[in-house]
Amino acid sequence: MKTELKVGIFVLFGMGILGFFSTRVSDGLGAAATGKILRARFSSAAGLIPNAEVRAAGVRVGRVKNIRLERGRALVELQLVEGIVLPRDSKAIVSSLGLLGEKYVEILPGDPDAEGFSDGDSIKAAPPQSLDQITALATDIGADIKSVTGSVRNAVGEGEDNRVEAILISLDKFAASLQETVAANRKGIDEIVANVQASTDVLREVLSKNQKNIDASMNNVRRVTETMAKLLEQNQDNATALLVNIRDLAGVMKELVSENRGSLTQTVSNVEGVTGSLNQGVPQILFKLDSIMSKLDTFVTRNSETLTTTMNELETIVQENGQTLGDSLDNVKIASARLDKTMDSLSSIMEKVDEGQGTVGKLINRDDVHDNLNGALTSLQETLSGFRKFRTILRMRGEGHLKGRGGMGYIGVDLEPSPNKFYRVELLASPFGDERFNTTETRITIGDGPETVIRTEQDVALDQILITAAFGVRHKNLSIYAGMLEYRGGLGLQYQFMNKRAWLSFEAFDFGNPVSPHLKFTGNFYVTKHIFLTAGWDNPLYQERSTPIIGGGFFIEDKDIKNLLGLAASASP
Repeated sequence: MKTELKVGIFVLFGMGILGFFSTRVSDGLGAAATGKILRARFSSAAGLIPNAEVRAAGVRVGRVKNIRLERGRALVELQLVEGIVLPRDSKAIVSSLGLLGEKYVEILPGDPDAEGFSDGDSIKAAPPQSLDQITALATDIGADIKSVTGSVRNAVGEGEDNRVEAILISLDKFAASLQETVAANRKGIDEIVANVQASTDVLREVLSKNQKNIDASMNNVRRVTETMAKLLEQNQDNATALLVNIRDLAGVMKELVSENRGSLTQTVSNVEGVTGSLNQGVPQILFKLDSIMSKLDTFVTRNSETLTTTMNELETIVQENGQTLGDSLDNVKIASARLDKTMDSLSSIMEKVDEGQGTVGKLINRDDVHDNLNGALTSLQETLSGFRKFRTILRMRGEGHLKGRGGMGYIGVDLEPSPNKFYRVELLASPFGDERFNTTETRITIGDGPETVIRTEQDVALDQILITAAFGVRHKNLSIYAGMLEYRGGLGLQYQFMNKRAWLSFEAFDFGNPVSPHLKFTGNFYVTKHIFLTAGWDNPLYQERSTPIIGGGFFIEDKDIKNLLGLAASASP
């Protein structure tokens, strides 16, 4: 048999097999697609031909029966396989098998619980994406990527101007420096933590000892609030009138501020002038104080022996008059007992007032008191509106005495109604307590001689828990405050520098002390935003208690307190 004949027979055999399978596939699908007919209107049906497949979720569910043009759109009739039910919210889209594959209609099924299509219904058609549109979109994406990479290259820099490399080098140097600082000050940091822990222990002990007083205060507050609630309920109309008066008063205040804006501006300018003068005069004051301190230190050094002899004589006198001191302590106990009785009487009076008894109780329930009450509430409202603007700072710190006894622990609050004004309240635990000097007179007569009077003073520590309450003003980097410092009248100066990371402080108080006024010099350095280290000298004029100090602490502001309270609330079950 010739080669040409063999090739011809093989080609015919292959074409026959291909035709057989094509007929089987087409006839099988065509015979099966005898169900419902759905109509879809596409903006373009390019590449789609009759008998093309209809798929749903990749499964063949029918074929394209007919394609024709109707009102400028391609109307495609889709014949489904018998028994196929598609939800009414399904969509039809022209797709292709691969990038260059044949076109077919893809059905995107909707809600399976929705009602199905009926024969002859229209199905919503989604616009197909042409190859040109896809190519244009890819071109736009490539341009955007090129623009982004160019911006990144310009931001990072190249060669010697590589900013990322410079930032990484700086971070590495900073980390190494921080590690060296922590290693060099490990002992000091441990001592600071120990001092803070000691302060918290003292505070916890104080709170536990005064638990009954705290509970009594809370009960009194509850009673007052209940009384206020009853008064507001009984005087609802008057309360409404009070709110109207407050609104009218706010309007009047606004008009007054607007009319007197020039005067207010002049007043602020005058205040700035005064604080500027203070700022210029403070260096001279500090220089004079330094001169006085030097002279006092020279005096103490020259007369150290005399002072020691005097202190020994005072100690002998104190021992000889121990009975008198015992009597004084008994008097203090008697006064405390009387104070307890006074508090009981006051509690009884408050209960009678709450019940409407007595003159005060009747006065509260009379109608003519409402005008006065309105005025008081107006003042209270103005005060509370000012407190809402306060910046609150909670501070805890500890100071260790390098000479003498132990150290001191502080916990306090600063309230700042404005950047140039603040109020300071501190509770501190002192190893010396509230120092008082008791004077005792001893009269001695020898024979017929004249009477001799010997006066002795004794240093007595009454209470180791002290309170500081002061008011201060701030101008630029200088702060001046005055008030009660550790139970004694006094004043203080603070100067900040190095972008507020370092502070120098000077305090002077207890000017009535017969030995010397209490002076204190400290410097603070903030190692982080909230943690600081302290060093200085306390009571340099009082030789027995003069000591260098070292310590540290931390502080948090009102926004930090709110965040901590929010975390605590979210963590609670």
